[in-house]
Amino acid sequence: LENVKDLVKPSFFGWHPHGWAWKAILKLEDQKMGIDVITVGDELDRMGKLSEFQTYDTKSPDRVGLGHLRTNGKPRNAVSYAANVVDYAAKKTMTDVFSQGSYWAENGRHAADIKTDVTQLLDDVPTFSTKTLQHTDSIADAVTMASNRTDRASRGEIEYIKTGFKDLDDLFGGGLEAPDFAIIAGRPGSGKTGFLTTIAGNVARARKRPALFSLEMSNQQVAMRLIAAESGISYSKQKSGKLTESEWADYHEGAKKVKAYDIELNDLGGITLSQMRQELRRMGKVDIILVDYLQLMRAEQKHGTREQQVGEISRGLKQIAKEFNTPLIAGAQVSRGVDGRKDKRLILSDLRESGSLEQDSDIVMLINQLDKANPFIIDLAIAKHRNGAVGIVDLIFVPHLTKFENATKRKVIFQ
Repeated sequence: LENVKDLVKPSFFGWHPHGWAWKAILKLEDQKMGIDVITVGDELDRMGKLSEFQTYDTKSPDRVGLGHLRTNGKPRNAVSYAANVVDYAAKKTMTDVFSQGSYWAENGRHAADIKTDVTQLLDDVPTFSTKTLQHTDSIADAVTMASNRTDRASRGEIEYIKTGFKDLDDLFGGGLEAPDFAIIAGRPGSGKTGFLTTIAGNVARARKRPALFSLEMSNQQVAMRLIAAESGISYSKQKSGKLTESEWADYHEGAKKVKAYDIELNDLGGITLSQMRQELRRMGKVDIILVDYLQLMRAEQKHGTREQQVGEISRGLKQIAKEFNTPLIAGAQVSRGVDGRKDKRLILSDLRESGSLEQDSDIVMLINQLDKANPFIIDLAIAKHRNGAVGIVDLIFVPHLTKFENATKRKVIFQ
């Protein structure tokens, strides 16, 4: 019972009396009562559902009509029985979803909207997986797994996703690892987009496959930024088309390199979590997910406060990192509270609209421009690191190319 009580809901059973019996069993378990034919029958009677169950076996006019359960079924097969019940419930729900989709199709809804809503409904269908049961390990098993991982790391067998910023990757213990959920936060215009596009280029240059969801810029604009970073020809010059002969040569060489990148781009504004999942499935395996930026996403649930909606998005992005087994970095805005402080260094509580961002994330990076004499020196504070050190890393922001680089003179402070 311990292995299946959280997997099977009373509503999953195809015949209602079975659902009532399961509800009675769960109630007895919750009350730490013994569970047998008699106690289940008594509980059904208290629930006013005994008569419904008695119709199951017309040959057994006894108090419960459950006598056949004593000999049919074995406790050791409980997980298999649970799998059958969950599978039945899932298929029934899927049938209802498909019927709803058919109704929408016959009544004038657009195919794209139907696809999005049906996909979301199917994502919510509970299905059985043996992974669901893998929540508990003995400490001995956990230590064995930890030791094996450390051994693999010593042999260089752990594959990290490197940001391309050496000091940052060192602070992360080699780079990002699935399913890290990281936030890069800063004031408007502080370089969040440049940070994310720079990482996209660095990852692609390392022959990895990033996916960049750009909610603020078009895919063409993202491509122009990547070309600027690769060629040295600024975005504004690309936009005007006023290039010298040598600049054209550099531009074409940079564009050729960027064209060879294996980067997936999506510029759907106000994308929802279900739409993002749908796009990631279409893209296939990616090595890192980049989102620019989180507060521009649209919540599935339109009710509730903005803070609650951002919390829903934050939790959803963390779940996506787990589902697709890949690190995910999302940009985030900070509140204007910092403007009224003497100390302009960003802190965790500056994250805008939701404490969930701080709670859900594994890593929080804050972009600070504190050197007034040289505003292009970026003080990147790793303010939260669930599995490692926090600290400060210096980077250089190149504004005309909207990209970040490693600082020549590195300042790394580990805390």
